[in-house]
Amino acid sequence: MSYNRYNNRIAYSLYAFLFGYNEKRYWKLRQDVVDPECKTPKLIKMLWLIYLKRTEAKNAASMGTALNTGAIFETPPELPHGIAGIFIAHGAKIGKNCLILQNVTIGSSKGQAPVIGDDCVIGAGAVIVGGIRVGNNCNIGANCTVFKDVPDNTTVVTQAPRYLENRVNTEGRRF
Repeated sequence: MSYNRYNNRIAYSLYAFLFGYNEKRYWKLRQDVVDPECKTPKLIKMLWLIYLKRTEAKNAASMGTALNTGAIFETPPELPHGIAGIFIAHGAKIGKNCLILQNVTIGSSKGQAPVIGDDCVIGAGAVIVGGIRVGNNCNIGANCTVFKDVPDNTTVVTQAPRYLENRVNTEGRRF
């Protein structure tokens, strides 16, 4: 049985204090700031944006994290390891109920960012780059590099193969 810090109010409060990142508050405010239909006054939205930017700056400095405000999340993603080392590019679109593990990079290439479908699982250390589409119900394995479209209900398990020619050194051994 795994430990869930969200079920323990004291542990969650301590986590939020130590890391300066209260997930529930952050995602609620982020959703309201990004949503054009939110009826909150612009001055209040600007204050919330300052809070979000300070939170993101602190997380970037201490944990190597960048959740750019131009990234669009349909619902807050599930981040079981916190936001440590996660980079999401400006313009990326993340679907509903996505699980993102630690050290994931969702980056842009030539000004185009990926679109991630609903109910996807992105493994630790995965890199998703370029203007590609990852379909619904996809699993991206740990340390995979994805740079081509992924159809719905697909599992990606290895990086693209790279062939190296065999060389023989002067002692007759391969290296």
